[in-house]
Amino acid sequence: MPVPIFSQTLSLLPPDVHPLVMVDDEMMVRSVCTRILQTRFLVFEANSSHDALALADLIPFPLPLLVTDISLPRMDGITLAHIWLKRHRDARVLLLSGNSFAANFAPDIGFLQKPFVADELLGAMQELSAGAEKVATR
Repeated sequence: MPVPIFSQTLSLLPPDVHPLVMVDDEMMVRSVCTRILQTRFLVFEANSSHDALALADLIPFPLPLLVTDISLPRMDGITLAHIWLKRHRDARVLLLSGNSFAANFAPDIGFLQKPFVADELLGAMQELSAGAEKVATR
């Protein structure tokens, strides 16, 4: 059972490194985002909303951060974000999309339009993770 490995990994992380789940159905986009985010976060990958929710059920520690593409098959990223926030109190979500959105999202949901550079992704996540720090230390 993977629980001891996850627990050991989390306890070895520096206090400023937070776990997050990266969701995108396009492997190349997910891979690039993961490589960028791994410089400051413990990243778990999922290729669908359903996989992300299943992964979160398996991991025995809080997952305060979610990065997800909006356009996903079967369940879009906005729906995933709302379910995630119901399940993970005080979590933060960053939505990614190649389309611009005029919607006003909740304060715990950020938006970053594709294409973006690494510094923009890291900056958006650092800003969101500042509000989720208390979840990661529980």
